[in-house]
Amino acid sequence: MPAMSPLYRLLTLLITGSMLLLMGCPPTTARDDDDASADDDDATADDDDATADDDDATADDDDATADDDDATADDDDATADDDDATADDDDSADDDDSADDDDSADDDDAADDDDSADDDDSADDDDSADDDDSADDDDSAADGDFSVLYASGRNDALLRTLDISTGAELGSVTITSTSSLDGTNGLAWNPTATTLYVVLRSTDFGGTDRALAVLDPVTGTSTDIGILSEYIADIAFGDDGTLYGVSGLSGGNTGTLFTISLADATLTLVAALTEPTSSTDGEALAFDWDDGMLYRLTGNDPYGYTAIDPLTGAETPITLADNISGTRSEGTAMTFDRVNGGFLWVDRAETLNRVDALGDETYIGSTGTETLKGLAQGPAFN
Repeated sequence: MPAMSPLYRLLTLLITGSMLLLMGCPPTTARDDDDASADDDDATADDDDATADDDDATADDDDATADDDDATADDDDATADDDDATADDDDSADDDDSADDDDSADDDDAADDDDSADDDDSADDDDSADDDDSADDDDSAADGDFSVLYASGRNDALLRTLDISTGAELGSVTITSTSSLDGTNGLAWNPTATTLYVVLRSTDFGGTDRALAVLDPVTGTSTDIGILSEYIADIAFGDDGTLYGVSGLSGGNTGTLFTISLADATLTLVAALTEPTSSTDGEALAFDWDDGMLYRLTGNDPYGYTAIDPLTGAETPITLADNISGTRSEGTAMTFDRVNGGFLWVDRAETLNRVDALGDETYIGSTGTETLKGLAQGPAFN
């Protein structure tokens, strides 16, 4: 029997159902069950188809999963490659670090070299300190060793050495100059340069017949600095290297304190000093290293003895004890005694004496037959 089409079956069911309803009979369930069974079969088939589709989809998902796994594997490989690359980079970084370490080592070496350079500089500084010590030694020659007493004559061109304890002459050297010398008027050591300065007298100089010069105590060779514009009778250095001079009887400024330029012997007025009432003869000047004052001995017995402020020229009179017996004459030269303290001074009676800042006097001895016009205590030279 030919199969019925679904439409035909549906129409048949509709007609049958309508007739049964009209007849008051319920519809047959067997058919319905078959139909339902058929529908269930169709649904089952559909479910099977859906399941098949799901299986296909699952297969597709599995394929996709497989693809994902492959992709994951590829990613893992890529990750592994990245890790390898990272490892390589780390190795490279280690190499760079190693290079940095090498650079750091180089820097450390460089730092060490710099430290070494600093050490060398330190060594240089030490050398410099040694040089400074050497300079100190030179100063020591000027400031520490004052064992020799030098003296220059008023009427001859001799530089003498005297025994400090007796005044006796120990030796002499002739002072030479480009001019014909008549004698000297003042002698002083520059403590800052270990140099001996002298006031030379010569008619060749003209004017005051006096010039400032540097004197070599070993050879006696003098080197002129310049002509003095006043009749300077004695000179003395301050502890700062300033040269002072006091003028004598002659000239327009008698008994006056000046500073003297070591470059050209130019005089600068400090102050006009008080003349003693007894006599204006004789001028002697010295600097006291203990109190920083200048001291002046002037006139004839009784002498004028004063302390002078080297900056202002202000004077403080000092009374001499006058405890030296015998013939006394005008003072002609004076110097500070760096060994025993106080001052050593000579007069026209050719005697060496000592006097302190309070005016206490002591006779030492005879200096010979020549009137001395320069006196300076300084280092010995060979």
